[in-house]
Amino acid sequence: MGQWTDCEFRGCSRCGEKDISKFDKHSGRRFGVQSLCRRCQRRASTICEWKRSGELIGWNEETYNQAMERQDGACAICGHRNLNNRKLARDHNHTTGRPRELLCIKCNAGLGSFRESIPLLLKAIDYLKKHESIDSCFDRKEEQSTPDFPEDCHAQEP
Repeated sequence: MGQWTDCEFRGCSRCGEKDISKFDKHSGRRFGVQSLCRRCQRRASTICEWKRSGELIGWNEETYNQAMERQDGACAICGHRNLNNRKLARDHNHTTGRPRELLCIKCNAGLGSFRESIPLLLKAIDYLKKHESIDSCFDRKEEQSTPDFPEDCHAQEP
């Protein structure tokens, strides 16, 4: 409890509303109220309902089926077909709401994890490239029991 004594209620995480009387109670939260004010909570619930139906994001059964046919039933990023008979996710631009293509659940979650940020994804690519050469230093050859350290690797042998 002591670590929160200097903190003060910041308000609604979406709109910044600070009047605590405009929040529903939540005993599991730090300040005993929801993180969204009632107004934002209602709006978020409505948006979720629209998203589930596809209306908000411009998808309907017809556009989904057309995209499935156009993409031959495969994810637009990795090319895998709908795994475990799960439907492909209806991807959309979160700023404009316009539909994009269908993605498998893993690719859709991956884009979301990187907040659909191209600069952040490029940094992740650079990171993987950087460590790809370092990781190759530790690849074992079948005939050797010690790691193979190429000349361009900066690691030292143990």
